[in-house]
Amino acid sequence: MVEKSIAQNIHETQEVGVDLLITDARLALTLLELAETTKVEEDHRRRIGEATHAYETIVHFLARVTPTKEQLEELNGELTTLRERLSLVGVHV
Repeated sequence: MVEKSIAQNIHETQEVGVDLLITDARLALTLLELAETTKVEEDHRRRIGEATHAYETIVHFLARVTPTKEQLEELNGELTTLRERLSLVGVHV
């Protein structure tokens, strides 16, 4: 059995972490879309709260990962869109 080096494990962990943050940003945008389409005010508020929490979590963990240039551009684009969409519903992050 070939053992992975510590460097390989760290690299793989970084990759998974960045992918997770990108996925979370996309999920937050989906939550905002759901908030826009619901007719139930409680669901509307909950989805916005969930999207806000996702944004804050992504920003928190972004400092702990080392994305590639391409990943960082993608993540920054998703975060910019998310921040703008949150602002449109009255949330300023």
